[in-house]
Parts: sequence; C-alpha cells; structure tokens
Amino acid sequence: MRKAVFNLEFPSWTNEFTLHGHRFYRVKTYEERIKELQHLTNIHSEFSIQRNSGQNAHTAYVDLPSTENPALLLPSTGATSLDDLTLLLSLFTGRNVFTIDEPLSETLKDAVIVSDPSLSRSLGTLRSSIRYERDLTTANTTPGDAGFAKGLNSIYSLIQSAPWRQEYGPGYFLILAKHALLPNHPHSIAFTLCWTIWEHIHGLLTRRHNQHNRGRRSERLQSRGSSQSAPTSIEKIQFLLNRYSLKGGTPGDGRRIRALANIRNTLVHEGHFPKYDSVMKDAFLFIDLTQFIIATILGLTPSNIMNTIERHEEFLSAQTNRPRSP
Repeated sequence: MRKAVFNLEFPSWTNEFTLHGHRFYRVKTYEERIKELQHLTNIHSEFSIQRNSGQNAHTAYVDLPSTENPALLLPSTGATSLDDLTLLLSLFTGRNVFTIDEPLSETLKDAVIVSDPSLSRSLGTLRSSIRYERDLTTANTTPGDAGFAKGLNSIYSLIQSAPWRQEYGPGYFLILAKHALLPNHPHSIAFTLCWTIWEHIHGLLTRRHNQHNRGRRSERLQSRGSSQSAPTSIEKIQFLLNRYSLKGGTPGDGRRIRALANIRNTLVHEGHFPKYDSVMKDAFLFIDLTQFIIATILGLTPSNIMNTIERHEEFLSAQTNRPRSP
C-alpha cells in the first residue's frame, strides 16, 4: 500500500530513502512539484528555483510496511508510525509534511487542503543538526545525502527505547515544537510556545525524581509542618541549561535569565514584548536555545549554524537591558 506525500523536500540528489520500513521516493515530476513549494530565496543547487509564495505540493510517495505499528508520539489517537515519521520530517525539513490516501482524485474530491504550506523561518538550528553524509550507494554523478535518513532512523530508534521513554514519556514536546516553530507565527507566539516546551521538559525530568522521593519527603514535611516551595521559572530555565551542558546555571547568571522570564511574563500578562533595545535579539536566542535542547534530547550534536553558543554567552555577559531608544 502507498500514500501520497505532500511538501516533502528531499535532500539534493537524493531520490529516495527508507525510515523504519517506510520507503519515501520522489514523484516523477519532482522538479516541477518542488518548485511549487514556497522558497524564500533563489536557489541554485540540484534545481534552479526562484523565490515564490508557494503552495502545498504532492512531491513524493511512501510505500508502507505490511504492518503499521501504533504511533509513539501520538498515542491513543489511532495514529500510526507513519504519523510519527511525518512529524519528524516536518521538524527536520521546515515544512508541514503530511500524507493523503490514494487515489488522490477520490480523496480530494470536493475537498480543500487547509495545511499551511509555508517554509519555517525558525528551524535553522534543528534542521542543520543532522549531519550530511555522502551517499556512496548510488551511481549519481553528484552523490546524495545518506546522513538525512540515517539521522532520522537513529532518532526514531532512540525515542522507542525504554530509557528515553522513561525520561521523556511519549515525546509530546516534539508536537509542541511543531506548533511553536513550523508555522510562521508572530515572534510573540513562538516565544511563548517555546517557554511551554521548557516548562514541559522540566516537568518530565523532575517527575520521576519527585515520585521516587514523594513518600520520604511527605514524612519529613509532615514532621516539620511546612511545605517545600515550587521552583521559580528562573530556576527551571537554569536547571535545563545545566542539564544540557549550556552556560547560565550559576547563581550569578540568574539576573540575566530573569530577563527571559520578564519577556514571558510581559507577553502573557500584557500582550507585548518588554520595551528595551535587545528584546527581540533575546527572544530569538531563546527560540534557538529551544532547538538546541531538543536536538540534544534526540541524540544529535546541536548545530551552531545560528551562532547560538556565542550569542548565549554574549547574552549572559550583558550588564543590563537598555531602555528602548525613542
């Protein structure tokens, strides 16, 4: 059985790849179809493509395995492993990849596709964290990229493993990441959703520890007649920075992390960004740090293509947030 795949952009000179038994391959008119997708700049690679507003395009097919497993990332929804894979493809191509049953003429009869066809402007760090690997198995004059499928297969194997699922559950933060980073939201929405991802991951990591110690802590608190205060937003951010080997976890860094918390609080309670000169710079950094952490959780070495490390260190070393110039 096969399905039509929309908006899947293959690595250049890569005609097909297989992800956990699902064979994805280009349609015969791939060059024509790929030019229908949105492109924000002119491209001169395998094909010459002019920038354009774009639309949803049928770019590929997927041959399904004889048996489809239930979804890992979308449990209890009737979804299958194909839905997991299209979610990962969306995050690592920057386009909303989805499938439609064949024949298309019947499935789309009197139907309208409402999926957002735009190319994400926010996924540079995550997309480039899968390393290129020269494909030596084909006879193409210019070899394709074997690293793309290898990286995605490695990610999907990791999230199936018991230790990973004990730590991160069904991986719901990946669905949050798609909502935050794939549509070209206003930056205020992207920032707020990324903050939700940090809160969610912090909750996952501390849940098991709290469950393990709940009984003993309850006994201690009852004997003292007091309760332990919940961690602040700043402490949660610092916890995750430490956890994923990023600077910013020392007590002295709390003052700068407070600037990020102030962005979140102002957006949520007042509906706009705080008014200081570097606020958008700080917000973009937080969005890129979110991708940095997600890449690490997925077993990748995060790409520094956006100079995230240097920008983060610059942010921590800044003295104050300057009021916005009139």
